[in-house]
Amino acid sequence: MATHRTTALALVLSLAALLAMLAIPWNGESAPVARVASGPGPSIAAWRRAGAAERSELLTAAAERGDPAGLELLAWVATFDLAGHELEVARALLQLAPRARSGDERKPLADLCVLLETSDSACVQIASQALSRARVEAAVPYWIELLSSASRAVRERAQRSLEAVSGMALGSGPERWLRWHESELAWFELQAPRVLAELGDEDETKVLAAMREIAGRHLFRDELADALIVALDRPESDVRICACRTLAGLGSPLAVKPLVALLEDENQAVRSAALSALRALTGLELPLDAKAWNEALGIGMGVAGNA
Repeated sequence: MATHRTTALALVLSLAALLAMLAIPWNGESAPVARVASGPGPSIAAWRRAGAAERSELLTAAAERGDPAGLELLAWVATFDLAGHELEVARALLQLAPRARSGDERKPLADLCVLLETSDSACVQIASQALSRARVEAAVPYWIELLSSASRAVRERAQRSLEAVSGMALGSGPERWLRWHESELAWFELQAPRVLAELGDEDETKVLAAMREIAGRHLFRDELADALIVALDRPESDVRICACRTLAGLGSPLAVKPLVALLEDENQAVRSAALSALRALTGLELPLDAKAWNEALGIGMGVAGNA
């Protein structure tokens, strides 16, 4: 199944290039070395200078601060210096992963899937919980492989994670999950380019049909949501309403900030649809007030609040 993971990653990266050709922004995850080697931030520099005890304190501080920017440090450690820090990184990930909402904040999460390959079953379970809470789809092939783990607790956590991220219930064995994952990869490769292109069509009926097809997908939610967000600026109110509902169904945190902005739409029905979508995505029961949502979510404040 390691070959399946490699094939899945290659397909995602090739589709990123294809979406770029369609002029659709993409917030997918790139390979770890290419990103972190672009230049260490202050936290990574501090890690390199620190002794063993200080490094533990750095991980604890990153978790307690709650800033998803701390995920960059976790990803660097997981990629280059994980030995002896597996549990600490996993516990910090559990605090930070659900707070990552923007594409840039979520980029390091794919690198942290390496925690699912450690021999520490406690680390694997905590990391699985964190990655499933953040709906990190890059972890799906790892979880499918973990369904064959010798540890019952790891197997059960992997199954729960797959069910949480996919919205599917395909049992405890890897075979059905593997077939499902392969079918989703095939759809994204063969059908998604056409569907995503239709989101920008002038014909409203084609746009709505594309949204209906997207609403039935169970994977690539971030990529689909990122492409769908542009429909929130369409002049047709029924298209904006449908986009809100589709984004709520996809469950991608990338939609949160654009939906908050839509709370000030000129159309009352659009505002209500945006509010319903935000409540579904965050679990918060706030009023139809963009300022209240911005404050609760920490939008524009550096550190995101709890959702």
